[in-house]
Amino acid sequence: MKTMQRKYNPETDFLRVRDFLVNTFGLTEKPLNWKLERWNYARYFITPMLWTEGIGDPDLEAVAAAIQLWDNSTGIWENAAGEIVGVVNIEHAHQQHTGWGESFVQHHPDYDGLLPEMLAYAENRLCNEARNLVFVPIYDYNESVIAAVQARGYEKKEDYTLWDSVFSVSEDIPKPTLPEGYQLRSMADSGSDIDRRRKAFGVSFNHPEPVDWPSRLSYESLQQAPNYRADLDIYVTAPDGEYASFCIAWWDEINQIASLEPVGTAPEHRRKGLAHAAVLAAIRRVAALGAQRVFVGSDQEFYLAIGFELAFPAHHWVRKF
Repeated sequence: MKTMQRKYNPETDFLRVRDFLVNTFGLTEKPLNWKLERWNYARYFITPMLWTEGIGDPDLEAVAAAIQLWDNSTGIWENAAGEIVGVVNIEHAHQQHTGWGESFVQHHPDYDGLLPEMLAYAENRLCNEARNLVFVPIYDYNESVIAAVQARGYEKKEDYTLWDSVFSVSEDIPKPTLPEGYQLRSMADSGSDIDRRRKAFGVSFNHPEPVDWPSRLSYESLQQAPNYRADLDIYVTAPDGEYASFCIAWWDEINQIASLEPVGTAPEHRRKGLAHAAVLAAIRRVAALGAQRVFVGSDQEFYLAIGFELAFPAHHWVRKF
């Protein structure tokens, strides 16, 4: 089947790639590529956030350069009908980040013949030159991609397993409960505060200093992501009004699935069941929309205790040069 590789055009291709990811999930009912939440989150939050950490007010030129790097790093393959059948992209648009060199090779399962070309693209353009390596996350059941990387000398990192865990939605999802004085809200509610929301993100991921919190710009960017919904951006307020815990759900109507990214709780409010309540609230909201399953990229006991089950293992495959 005739195919052509071309440069990614963010103005026209962002939603086309999103749809490609949604459609390839629907072919197998299990993840082979990214789901829509990661495509949105990587471009609209991770990319601008990486260039604002540790500097307080964002350097707008640096953020623009990061977005351009993310765009320019992405390759697209189309078939003769102009349909996207392959994408190679990064997640961390910062050459000094520990994740630089990680390449996501996302393809339509009917186009296995593209894989050597796609891997060569990653090796030639996305290699971590300081460490002389490229690494590709691959689900353990994705036999065609595993065969392609093995043929090129990649080795599996056995000591680190990545998991997608899944919650199967039923009719009796428990109603979330909170300690006295705490309240569940969403960013769709009047009076919701971006600054308190980004503070909650920062401290929950072990960044106590304001200079290391996501900038206002990066959170406003997140809210511009095509699949972001303020009513699915859940948070818990503490008695003093601070935002104590949070969970964002991303809804894929086509496949009737949702994904959680991210979830966190401020250190001083942990072990009170706040994140548990936020996750249940998110699940109940997407269940009302028609979700059959809810995904989270984690194997933490916290999720298993809620009712998630380990479902889809993956590993890094590494090639050193």
